[in-house]
Amino acid sequence: GGTTPTTTVDATFNITASATFNAGTGSTLRMTSSGTPFTRSGTFTAGTATTTFESTSGTSALSSAAMTGANAFYNLKINGTGNFTAGVAVEAKNDLKVRSGTFNLGSNALTVGNTANANSGNIKVASSQTLNQSSGGTTTILSSASGSNCIGSNGASCAGTAGTLVFGTLTIGYAATTFTTTFGGTSPTTTTDTAFTITANATFDAGSGTGNLKNSGSVFVKNGTFTPNTSTFKYMGNNPTILTGTYNNLSLVATGTATYVLSSGTYTVSNDLTIGDGTNAGTVNADTNDPTIDVNRDFSIAASAAFTASSANPFTVARNWSKT
Repeated sequence: GGTTPTTTVDATFNITASATFNAGTGSTLRMTSSGTPFTRSGTFTAGTATTTFESTSGTSALSSAAMTGANAFYNLKINGTGNFTAGVAVEAKNDLKVRSGTFNLGSNALTVGNTANANSGNIKVASSQTLNQSSGGTTTILSSASGSNCIGSNGASCAGTAGTLVFGTLTIGYAATTFTTTFGGTSPTTTTDTAFTITANATFDAGSGTGNLKNSGSVFVKNGTFTPNTSTFKYMGNNPTILTGTYNNLSLVATGTATYVLSSGTYTVSNDLTIGDGTNAGTVNADTNDPTIDVNRDFSIAASAAFTASSANPFTVARNWSKT
């Protein structure tokens, strides 16, 4: 109760069976212990509170039970030292901030934002800090109708230099609410180990960010709107489906000796198209499905890589063409 109270728990915060804890409006709940600082068999009602995990040696699990649905956090902040292992599925109905430390989700699901909370769904990871999810995990970003949110650093609108962001499957929206998610801050980089999906009605503005797509198959699914802005998208898996459409910078790094077979349709690259990374000896094949490729600046093939052009449709390069 009271006006935006702050409560600090130095040991374990336990909600017993049949009990409910209501965190109230605008309050702060600080968890400073390691191990599993939050145990519950009852109900945690977040209200509009901020729950902060501040251990100086991380956690083995944030909670003993999933923090989702009726038990979800409102604002969740990691602000300590070491590895903060989620241990359970986590939902933050407003925002997630990793201000200090490593937030390690493993294969646990993460949901940030809620359709009832205006402009919710911000994921902010400060410079030199880490949010890490394994390939089996899923992250879903939601927001209010006509709302907006961002992925990046911990400043306003995700301004600043972002830390490390690694997701399993990253999904923007749930195909019903119209909102925009933006890569914010100074050249943020996100890596998705499984797939990146923009659902119907959602918009993803890539800003000046870099999106690393590391899996095979349908690693980039676009049912909504993709705004490339000044971004770089890099396909890095074994045999991914290279989505047609418009990119700013597009990098195709066929792992090992793999061959990327481009899809039929049109690829428009507003800036540079790069084949390879100087290490992997992969090949990009545009001859099988004969796409039209329009590069508005430079085209380069790195050492060890190879490119086979279409024998039927145009491949245009506006400026320089190079092979290392």
